[in-house]
Amino acid sequence: MDELSNKIQIKIKIAGREYPMTISADEEERIRYAGRLVNERFKAFRDVHGLGDKLEAKVDLLVMVACDCMIEKLNSDRDNEIISENLSKKISDLDETISNTISD
Repeated sequence: MDELSNKIQIKIKIAGREYPMTISADEEERIRYAGRLVNERFKAFRDVHGLGDKLEAKVDLLVMVACDCMIEKLNSDRDNEIISENLSKKISDLDETISNTISD
């Protein structure tokens, strides 16, 4: 299928502002869910820090959300790397055990 024909235009509302996006149709649900998560974190930070609705406060809150999301991503990347290393080691050990069993 032609790459452009699979594209749709949507609007995501974050912190009270709409942002137009052109995305693949199969990504719509995931992107809308991501928008909901950003808004939830935004509201949580606003409630905790008591910042108002002025533009400067919204920018500060969105920066906090971005940092929080990046920290979560980095932690997830580290966890995935550890899991991958452990899995590779276990596969290697299993391969060695099978090879030794077959050669005996």
